[in-house]
Amino acid sequence: MPQIHPTASVDPQARLADDVVVGPGCVLDGPVTLGQGTRLVAGVFIQGPFTAGQRNTIYPGACLGYPPQDVKFDPAHPGAGTVLGDDNIIREHVTIHRATGEHPTTLASHCYLMVHSHVGHDCTLGQHVMIVNGSMLGGHVEVQDNAIISGNSAVHQFARVGRLSMLAGNVGISHDLPPFCVASHRKRVGGLNIIGLRRAGLRDHIAPLREAFRIFYRQGHTRPVALEKIDQTLGHDPVVQEFVAFIRSTKRGITPYGYWRDSDNTGE
Repeated sequence: MPQIHPTASVDPQARLADDVVVGPGCVLDGPVTLGQGTRLVAGVFIQGPFTAGQRNTIYPGACLGYPPQDVKFDPAHPGAGTVLGDDNIIREHVTIHRATGEHPTTLASHCYLMVHSHVGHDCTLGQHVMIVNGSMLGGHVEVQDNAIISGNSAVHQFARVGRLSMLAGNVGISHDLPPFCVASHRKRVGGLNIIGLRRAGLRDHIAPLREAFRIFYRQGHTRPVALEKIDQTLGHDPVVQEFVAFIRSTKRGITPYGYWRDSDNTGE
């Protein structure tokens, strides 16, 4: 039997695995499904359609599955809802809004969403994504595996964040951030995520990826010319191929390269 605190409110439509823990003051509204080992610590608010897999831990103040912040959306329409995979950690006061379209707002597995982070409607997060305190994703954002969104950063709606890429703290982007890159200043790529590549066991791919980055960002070529040159000289490397494929598939455009300059903070 699930362990449900007497002060919790659980809708009859909810489906809970036998070992689910629903702490004090939680509210489960509508068709909510929680898999084995999932724990709602206290004061968690979930609105269905909502499905979570196994061993998710959700902390007080989190609001999951509520209507999107879209003035065109009818809050009475349940839509496709929200889906979480397994082993996610959702910390205090995180908000994840349900989808407006046919596919649910989706977190894969092993994601870590820290305090006051926000995932907008129709977002898709891959495996092992980390979103740090106070950061936000606009609607329809895609964040690929092992990406990190650092504190108080923001991703514009419909933008993509590539695998093993990283937004530094207090950074916003409005275009796609290629895989393995770091956005180190507002709307600018500063370099490669070398530490992340090493930790991921991709040390042997760093040298060709550095050269691909240099060709694409530093040599002044048009995008088609740069990608063709990378294909011809580095196309044998699968990590470089992933970098190129992501850029070729962009719809919003690619975040440009730019140095950090002290004058950026002075208004000069």
